[in-house]
Amino acid sequence: MASNAADAVVTRLNGTTWASSTLATNTNLFRGQVRPVSPGIPDECVFVLATGGPTNAPYLGTGKDYRDKAVQVRVRGAIDDFDGAETLALAVHARLHRHVPTGWVDFLVNEPQPIWIGFDDDRHPEFSLNIRARVSEA
Repeated sequence: MASNAADAVVTRLNGTTWASSTLATNTNLFRGQVRPVSPGIPDECVFVLATGGPTNAPYLGTGKDYRDKAVQVRVRGAIDDFDGAETLALAVHARLHRHVPTGWVDFLVNEPQPIWIGFDDDRHPEFSLNIRARVSEA
């Protein structure tokens, strides 16, 4: 059985490069909800959260399921840097869409491009992507 979908997405994103930066787990790539900027949590970073998914689809007569696990990826940019945040969000989209990790059917990004959320209270631009991490028990 495949592992946690958020863990699989973090594993895939670790090492992703954009402009002159690279995503690194627990440095600027985090599993879990969006957290405010603080020591150890930079302005420009990515958060990955498992958010559930639709009802499991049984394979008739097999006692096994086909599952779509939902994952939300949130991209936060540096203060007032819309272009930089968008570039990172596009790199994340390209890295995840139609990827076939070991133990999974595939990852599908639901949207054709990252969703613009807006600026947070501290003027950080934010984007969101919703991922379907598909797995089969069969």
